[in-house]
Amino acid sequence: VYGDALRLGLAAPDTERASRQNDRLMARYRAPHHRLVLLGARALVATQQGRSDDANRLLRDAEQLERRGPTPPGGRPRVTGQVRAAVALAAGEPETALRALGGRAPQRDPGTGLLDSRLLAARALIGVGRLAEARRALLSLEQDAGARLAAPVPFVRSLYYLGALARGAGDAERARSYFRRFVDSWGNGSLDRDQVQDAEAFLR
Repeated sequence: VYGDALRLGLAAPDTERASRQNDRLMARYRAPHHRLVLLGARALVATQQGRSDDANRLLRDAEQLERRGPTPPGGRPRVTGQVRAAVALAAGEPETALRALGGRAPQRDPGTGLLDSRLLAARALIGVGRLAEARRALLSLEQDAGARLAAPVPFVRSLYYLGALARGAGDAERARSYFRRFVDSWGNGSLDRDQVQDAEAFLR
C-alpha cells in the first residue's frame, strides 16, 4: 500500500491519472490502516491540484479513522499530522505545519514512503527561522540509509534543502556537493523542477 500511495502522490499533476489510480486503490485496499494511508495520499493529491475543500474533507475522514486505531509507537506523528503539515506548507503556513507535527522534528518517522516527518518539520523550521534545528532534521533523514528505500522522494528532497542551507551559510563547497547529488538524483524527471533549476543555476 505504501508504494501505491507513493505512486498516487506522484501522479497528482495528472488529474485524470490520479483519479483512476485512486478509484483502483480504494477498491483494492480494505484494511483500516491501508485506507488511512490512502486517504492521506488522496488529501495530499487534492492539495496539489488546488482542491482545498476536498483535501480538508478527506483529512476529516482520515482523522475519524485514525482516532479509532492504535496510537503510533515512539511518539511518531500520525499520518494525518503529516498530511496536515504538507497542506499547511503548500499554503505558506510553516507555523501551522509545525504544530501539526508536534512543534518539533521527530527522531523517527512512520515511513509511509509518501511523506517523511523530518523533511516536513525541516521545511517548517526553515520557514520560522529555526535553521539549526532544520539542518539537524535534514541530516537525520539524509544519513538514514533505510530512508533511501522507504522514503526515496523525501530523501532526495532533503539534499536540496541541505544545499540551500549551506548556500545561505556561505558554505559554497558544501552547497555544491548537496546540489549536485540532488540534480543527479532527479535527472531530467518531472518532479521539483523549480528546485532543480535553482540548484543547476548555482552549479554553473
